[in-house]
Amino acid sequence: MTKVHLIDENAVWIETRNVDLDLGRPVNSVLVEPPQFDPQKQFAVWSGDTWLLRPLSELPATPIAADPVPSEVTPAQAKIALYDAGLYGRVKAIIDGSDAYEPMRIWWESALVWRLDNPNIHALAAVLKLTDDQVDDLFRAAAKVAQ
Repeated sequence: MTKVHLIDENAVWIETRNVDLDLGRPVNSVLVEPPQFDPQKQFAVWSGDTWLLRPLSELPATPIAADPVPSEVTPAQAKIALYDAGLYGRVKAIIDGSDAYEPMRIWWESALVWRLDNPNIHALAAVLKLTDDQVDDLFRAAAKVAQ
């Protein structure tokens, strides 16, 4: 597990999480540890190569909301997001590796959309040991793939 530091669209630090980088790094995350600061007086903002501390008076009045998680994406978008995250080969091996996954293989090859609430998504996430946040990040990444 590796610490990653999540930032919002304004590059303001939101939180720190432990993730398995082999499963892909969350979007809008930084590996560099932010400096210690008093959150009652300051906030940390990522400049692109270093953290800067700013007084709370400079915090944007209306922070831009984080990317919403799409409820569905196309199979092509999802497969490209899996490929970009280094997971495509593992998923294919799971689906192709056992007759027990035959209904999932049919879904994988034939579905017109991939819905976030689909049981196949949850089953694959469990086998891959992906957290809900990691699945959400994959759906966000997929939605950004051109159709």
